[in-house]
Amino acid sequence: MKEAQRHGQENIQDNFFRTLASDVDAALSRMERDDTPGHRREATRTMFAAIEGISWVYREHVKSTAQMLDLMTPLLDLAFREATYSVSERGNLVEQTRFISLTAMFKLSTRIANEISPRFVVDFGQNGWSDLKKSIEIRNKLTHPKNHSDLEISSEDINMIKNGFFWILENSIKGMSNLNSSAEIYNDKLRDFTFKLKNGDPKTLAAYNAAKMSSDE
Repeated sequence: MKEAQRHGQENIQDNFFRTLASDVDAALSRMERDDTPGHRREATRTMFAAIEGISWVYREHVKSTAQMLDLMTPLLDLAFREATYSVSERGNLVEQTRFISLTAMFKLSTRIANEISPRFVVDFGQNGWSDLKKSIEIRNKLTHPKNHSDLEISSEDINMIKNGFFWILENSIKGMSNLNSSAEIYNDKLRDFTFKLKNGDPKTLAAYNAAKMSSDE
């Protein structure tokens, strides 16, 4: 059941990524046909909508894999939910929302993904990462303009945002693919263990009883 749900989730993610990439392609095509300031702003907003969507799917994929493998700690769960808590004077626990930047969350997700699948390594020294960070400043000005210059998007800005978009898209897909492979290996081992346990394999029974005794202590 869990595997079927996971495969269904993967199909939804694939369709979501394709839609985002299609929107980016369409916006960039309109800009190339008619390179106006308005089309540059549209392309910028569309690319960042895709970047935000991709990073969200990536973090949720890492989170769900960590939960499936019983690697989710209370502290990590708070981080993924962008939450913290305080204690009121009445002694009540109060959960509070805490904003975590896109770049910080991507690094956290990548660190957890690497712990699950060590062969997955992201090179944060690449230009794509630095371009992504610089692009966020451009997006912030465009989203909250204070003067006309904040609305001006140069061709260099567009190229920088494109580099950041393709960098995060490539690394997110790679990361999720590696996590899927690790999850499949885990599921295969779990199926094998369950089969042996049901059939009374002595070593498997001994390992199960030892683990049960350890958890009961």
